[in-house]
Amino acid sequence: MKERVFETDFGGHKVIIRHKELIFPPQNIATLYLDGEYCEKRTRSSFWMFSSFRFLVNIGDSTREIELRTGKLSYSFKEGFQVLIDDVYVEGDLNIRFPDSAETKKQLKGNFISYLVPQGLFHYGILMGIIFTGIDTPESSFMVATKFLYSTILFGSVFSYWHWRSLKSVFGKGTKL
Repeated sequence: MKERVFETDFGGHKVIIRHKELIFPPQNIATLYLDGEYCEKRTRSSFWMFSSFRFLVNIGDSTREIELRTGKLSYSFKEGFQVLIDDVYVEGDLNIRFPDSAETKKQLKGNFISYLVPQGLFHYGILMGIIFTGIDTPESSFMVATKFLYSTILFGSVFSYWHWRSLKSVFGKGTKL
């Protein structure tokens, strides 16, 4: 189990977010404390590429949104974190791979097939088709084309479905605030 703690002062209040990553069951847990008192806990599956934990909290006389974003650091396999209050960066890593919400909501308007063709097959499938065809090149040109198409469709579909489910878990309909 890995744990990371974020502490910041906001409007005269101490905001603490504890993030735990469990191996079994595979999940991420974020717990929010305000002025040392427990407020709320959120749980997400750790199978997704990134996640967002959003909390609505009364601070003073107004309601604020506190968000913990998790994702891989750019050019690294390490996990990165960001804490935002009312969509303003407060603390954490600046270079995490977390998708832009406006662009992502446009991509998610349709179903998986409408995401697969323009996004998944071109971003994941073609690259994997080139790699797997290049690793073990068949003798005939027909088999090269067959292996390339098979790898492109298979790996493009699997990886884009995984990415699409990650996006749906954070930005899709029915996500809990």
